[in-house]
Amino acid sequence: MRDLHLAYDEEGDILYMSFGSNRSASSLSLNDNVVLRYDAQAHEAVGMTIIGFSDLLALERRAKMLSLRNLAELPHELGALVWDLVTQPPVNLYLQVTEDNHLATRLTHLSLVDVLLAA
Repeated sequence: MRDLHLAYDEEGDILYMSFGSNRSASSLSLNDNVVLRYDAQAHEAVGMTIIGFSDLLALERRAKMLSLRNLAELPHELGALVWDLVTQPPVNLYLQVTEDNHLATRLTHLSLVDVLLAA
């Protein structure tokens, strides 16, 4: 498993997560709070940025879920790649993603796992 590197910007309440060494990557906003960094050619997640981290932890403690609404709006090929990345390690070690199939469009939710345990 790749190394996890965490950096927290207290003033901005932003958690930066990198999986392995820092390298160039594409970024995709999954919602207003979660940005996935990925290498499409290598089919790998490179890291995540979590905006409003302390607020999201408070939601997690109250068992509230967030929609990954931007995932449903992606072109099919990119959506399939991102779905694979968020449902496999290392991303799924820190985020729990479930899919709601009763709607015509894919509706996914995000539930933060306490990533501070990984530090």
